[in-house]
Amino acid sequence: MIKLAGQALKSFFSQPSVQQFAKKAAANAAIEAGVGVATEQLLPRVLGARPEASLGESILRQGVSSAIGSPIASVLEDKGLPKSVANLTGALVGQPAGQAFVQAALPGNQTYPLGVDPEPHQAGYAQYGQLMARQQLEAQAERERYNNMINLALARNYNPPSFIHHQSSGTPPQEVAMNLVKSGFSAPSYG
Repeated sequence: MIKLAGQALKSFFSQPSVQQFAKKAAANAAIEAGVGVATEQLLPRVLGARPEASLGESILRQGVSSAIGSPIASVLEDKGLPKSVANLTGALVGQPAGQAFVQAALPGNQTYPLGVDPEPHQAGYAQYGQLMARQQLEAQAERERYNNMINLALARNYNPPSFIHHQSSGTPPQEVAMNLVKSGFSAPSYG
């Protein structure tokens, strides 16, 4: 029975139309996967952000997505659907399948890295009070930065005070020490 199934599959896959379809689907899948990985990995970097998904996760997600979506798109296109509709349908089937595969294959919870932003009416807007509070915080931070720069400059240029004691030759050192202790360490002046 298995031998008959293998022979039937061999004869099916050896047909020129099936081989041509497989080459077309494989080429489209490779291109689609490359574009998907580039979108997940390069686009955030170009925009100055860090990609949410690792490179391996992106390759898995987009590879499975393309392996499923591209043949579907090719079949739909061969059935007469416009190419754009066929590709969109393939992506709509392939992307969730790729995400489901990544969720099952990798530990943890992988979020879909190309999340959709909320609609403008759902996003909410900053109110006047919020904008004023933000501006005051930024002004306070700027004042702190300025004060820190001044304090740093003062600290760098600080010279500790020095005490100079003048003594005439006729006063013994013990008497000078006693005078300093009595006067609270203020330097006496001798004439």
